[in-house]
Amino acid sequence: MRTATRNRESFRPGPGLEVEGRSVLVVGAARTGIEAANFLARRGAAVTLTDVKNEESLKEALQHLDAGVRREFGGHRSETFLSQDFIVPSPGVPKDSPLLVAAPAQG
Repeated sequence: MRTATRNRESFRPGPGLEVEGRSVLVVGAARTGIEAANFLARRGAAVTLTDVKNEESLKEALQHLDAGVRREFGGHRSETFLSQDFIVPSPGVPKDSPLLVAAPAQG
């Protein structure tokens, strides 16, 4: 217990990733994707949330999505992936997804 307390007290976070004014794509609209999109939007990012599922099937989860988050459902658009400053994939999105692989290669 003592070590955990000491570590917590001595923890000093480093400089954060600045997202204000940047375009960020969150891939996957499950719980983690919704929370990530809201977190980033509240910090001034221009956020787009995308999912392969259609909006109707995500209706319940989307009740928790901030109004300022752009929505793109029913499939992924390569133009959206390639025009972002940052891409945040949700844990359930395969790391070898073609668009996730292609986006960094485009710069």
